[in-house]
Amino acid sequence: MSDPYNIVDSLIKDYLHFRGFTSSLKSFEMDVGNAKDKKFKVDAVVDDIVSCIEKYDIISLRGIFEYLNVRVFTNLTTEQTCIARQLENDIYRLYLVNTIQNRKPSKSVEFFEKNMDFLRNNNQWNEWFSLPYINNPSESEVYKRYFTKQWHEILLVSLHNFLSIAFSRVKGPTLVECINEILKNDSIDGESSSNINDRIELPRSRVSSFHSFDELMDDFAIIAQATNVDRNKPNKGVLISMLKNIAGSRS
Repeated sequence: MSDPYNIVDSLIKDYLHFRGFTSSLKSFEMDVGNAKDKKFKVDAVVDDIVSCIEKYDIISLRGIFEYLNVRVFTNLTTEQTCIARQLENDIYRLYLVNTIQNRKPSKSVEFFEKNMDFLRNNNQWNEWFSLPYINNPSESEVYKRYFTKQWHEILLVSLHNFLSIAFSRVKGPTLVECINEILKNDSIDGESSSNINDRIELPRSRVSSFHSFDELMDDFAIIAQATNVDRNKPNKGVLISMLKNIAGSRS
């Protein structure tokens, strides 16, 4: 199935281009490229986190979790919030262990310097400040389990599963919800999602595609139907109907 976020992004870029909002279009494309949510694709977010660990990029890693804490984890239950906090702590441990295993003492020290606001008064880290200065920490009773491949794998699988749950609790914006509804309904009707994507992503071509006055008036009738709705109360059903009719009238 087509990605609703890709479709919405295409619609927004098409609109900005059509209106001549060049600066807004460039800013939008830049923001899309730097988006930390990765369009709420769990695999992409986990890959991004692993990449930060492998590249010793603690700033970007912190940025990902700051985004998740503000935009995603606020929708969780109290128990789930505690799990999110624990996973964040463990991912930072994995980051630190990776610096030790690859003999990057400067990156270990940098981790504590850049992360002090998070680590301060955090009881889970009381024993970790001395880690960079311990010989063979992988043999220490305190740290050795964190150096095992099994712990690394279990942590990443747990993170993946948890993010799947967390993302499922995020309510998307109205336009994304409408596109999702269209994709779901048309998929049930047997229409290929790629065809739906093609129809929705090319609204500018509609200007020259009207074959008759009656066809043009049909589209105005669609818009007129929405005027009976209270403008102060956006109606998703009407928006879905308009999108489906406008997208479908050219198929």
